[in-house]
Amino acid sequence: MSLTQGEEVEERMGQYKGVRTAFNMIASIAVFFGFKTGVFSLTSPVKVTFVIAAASLVNRMVAKRTVIKKETGSAVWKVKPDLHKQA
Repeated sequence: MSLTQGEEVEERMGQYKGVRTAFNMIASIAVFFGFKTGVFSLTSPVKVTFVIAAASLVNRMVAKRTVIKKETGSAVWKVKPDLHKQA
């Protein structure tokens, strides 16, 4: 099932890439200024950078599990079979 029709695919892909690039730029600027101002430090006992990354990972996993549960009615992770494996 496609969310776009015919010629709109290229336009949607361009929009997606543009948004992705913008967020990558914002993230890199935030990291640069975080280290420059001392908010992020690799010499402190608690590495704030890694704590933020771990929190983001957990948040993403919970969100994905919620979507799977909403779509399938089950919170069990579904593993797709390897279609490239030769019998």
